[in-house]
Amino acid sequence: MIQNIEEVYCLCDNFVKYLNSIGIKKHPAGRKSMLCTSEYMLIILIKHSFSIRTNSSLYFLIKHYGFAKLFSTFPSYQQFNEGIRRSLPYLIGLTTLIIKSNKNKKALYHLVDSTPIPVCSNGHRYNVKIDKKFASAGKNLNGWFYGFKLHLIVNHNLDIMGLKITNGSTKDFKVLDGDMVKNLIGWIVGDKGYISSETSSRLAKQGLILLVKPRKNMKKYPATKWQNFLFAQREKIEGIFGVLKLRFNLVTNLARSIDGFFTSVFGAIVTFLITRKSVKDLCINSFEKILIS
Repeated sequence: MIQNIEEVYCLCDNFVKYLNSIGIKKHPAGRKSMLCTSEYMLIILIKHSFSIRTNSSLYFLIKHYGFAKLFSTFPSYQQFNEGIRRSLPYLIGLTTLIIKSNKNKKALYHLVDSTPIPVCSNGHRYNVKIDKKFASAGKNLNGWFYGFKLHLIVNHNLDIMGLKITNGSTKDFKVLDGDMVKNLIGWIVGDKGYISSETSSRLAKQGLILLVKPRKNMKKYPATKWQNFLFAQREKIEGIFGVLKLRFNLVTNLARSIDGFFTSVFGAIVTFLITRKSVKDLCINSFEKILIS
C-alpha cells in the first residue's frame, strides 16, 4: 500500500511537467480534461494499491463514497476512462526512470526470469480483438497461454534493474541485450530458458556472468558453494511475480483496448516500484541527473 500519497503526487506532477516541457505529445485539441494527468496517475496507483480490479469499481468508489471532494471537479465516466488511458506514456516513462535509478545501486548478484501476462486462455485467442497485432501464443510449465511475457532482472535487494515486455512466443534468452542488461556486471542467475552459448559469451564481454543449471542431456560440472547459494536465491524473483499478480492486479482480462490493457500492466509495475521507495527517494531531485541524461 502507498504510504506517502502527497510525495507520490508531487513526484507524478513534477515528472509530468518535465515531460511536457521537453515536448512530449499532448492531448489533441478538444474539451479540456477536468483532471490533470498527474491526478489520473495518482488514481491509477491508488487503484492498484488497493487491488481494485475495474475502472467502474474505482469510479463508483471515488464518486459515491466522498472521495470526489478531494478534486475541484470530477469528470464523467467516459472522460474518466479516457484520462486513465492517456496516462500510459507517463506511466511507461516513470517506470523507466525508477528502474534507471535502481541501476545506480551496487548488486551482489542479479536474478532474471519471465512470467506470462495472458490476455485470455489459448483456446479463446481467436475471439480476442484488442491485441491481435501484438500478442501471440506461448507456453510455460503451466501450459499454453495467449498474450505477453514480462521479463524482469532484480538484484539481491529485489530492486528491479531491468524490464521488458514481449509477445508470448519470445524466447527468454533473446531479451538479454540492449537496455535490459546495460551497466550490469557480476553474476546473473536464470532458469533453463536462458541457456545460450552466444548470449553467455556476449554478456561475459561486458562483465556479466550468466549462471544457469544445465538440462538433463547436457554435461554437468561440479558447482561451487557460491553457485549453489545463487541457485537457491532464484525463487525470490517468483515472489515478485506473485506480488505483482495477486496484490497489484498485473493480469487483467477486462481491458477493452490495447491502451487500457497496458495501462493496467504498467500501473501495477509502477505501484510496486513506488511502494519500495522511501520519502527521500520519491523526491524529483533524486532523479534529476537521470532526467538530464
